[in-house]
Amino acid sequence: MAPSRTATLAAHANYNGHRVMLTWNSYRRYYVAEYTWAGRVVIARGSFADCLAAARREHDKGNVGSSIVVQLRDGDTDAAAACAASGLSAGGLEERPCWHTWRHQVAACCAPDSANRRLPVMIFDLQLLEAAADAASYEQALRAKYGRVYH
Repeated sequence: MAPSRTATLAAHANYNGHRVMLTWNSYRRYYVAEYTWAGRVVIARGSFADCLAAARREHDKGNVGSSIVVQLRDGDTDAAAACAASGLSAGGLEERPCWHTWRHQVAACCAPDSANRRLPVMIFDLQLLEAAADAASYEQALRAKYGRVYH
């Protein structure tokens, strides 16, 4: 049976960034750059420079939530210098922000609590939420439009 058109079109879609691990494999005696996505995906193995370049390519795709975590071999000063030159610390650096933004937090405040219906619920106005720069300006816009923030 042939795959559906939607599945075929979405086969290479990537909506989330990967957490790329760059680690020393003490058994094989080389570095490995990998992430987990429905299983282990090795993007490079060998020298630290090759693995760092592969990790950077994956990270530079710009996907939200992308991160690189580096675990160096003890005493590997060349790898530590390459890390520092590329802007990574030895423990790694998460550069892309998490997909969860202040808008998600505000939307959560707009949902009623089924366990306690007496809790106040923030008014939800999608147009105002999308136009606001931050939570405080959203609350100001609610006050201007509705005269209050909570139901």
